[in-house]
Amino acid sequence: MIAWMPESIVQNSPKETLADLLLDAASKGVRDLGFTPVQEIAKGGTDKTGIGIYMTGRNDGICQDNQYGKSNCWISFAIRDAELTAPLPFVGDDQSKVWVFDPSANVYSRFVFPKNHPGFNELELLAATSKHLPEWVYFYVAPSKVFAGKEQPIKVPLLVQQGQIHYFVKAASSAEQQ
Repeated sequence: MIAWMPESIVQNSPKETLADLLLDAASKGVRDLGFTPVQEIAKGGTDKTGIGIYMTGRNDGICQDNQYGKSNCWISFAIRDAELTAPLPFVGDDQSKVWVFDPSANVYSRFVFPKNHPGFNELELLAATSKHLPEWVYFYVAPSKVFAGKEQPIKVPLLVQQGQIHYFVKAASSAEQQ
C-alpha cells in the first residue's frame, strides 16, 4: 500500500485516520460485491494497526460463513508508522505537509488476503475498496501475490487506485511505432 495523507485531515493520528478510511472503504467495497461486511479491529477493537473485513452473507460455494459470524473470505490491513514530510513534488504546489506511509520501509503498511486463496476475486475486492478511498491511496499488486480466482494469480505487477487498475507498460520508441 502506498499513501500520502494530507496533514490537514489527520484527526487523532495518521494511522488511525488511515484505518478508519480503509474500514469504511473496504466495507463499502464488500457491499458493492454483494456481501455483508463484518469489521474486525485487533486487540478486541482497541488497536487499529490491524484491521480486517470479512465477506459474509452469501455462502456461494466459495465464501462460507462460520459459526463465529465471520467468513473464509476476507481482507486485512496492517497499518504502520507514517512520516510527516514536506509536500511531495508530484502532488502539486498547493499541498501542505503530508504523512507518507512508506512502502519501502522495513515494516510497511500493507493489505493481506487469506493464504489458502479460497477462490474469490481478490483483485476485484481491491478495486471495489479503492474506489471508495481518496486519490492519494494506492494498492501495489506484486506478481503472483493476488488472485483472480482459485489458483489464478495475477501474473503482472500493477497499481489499483480509485477503482482503476493501472499496468506498468514500457513506452515504445518513436521508431517502433512506425
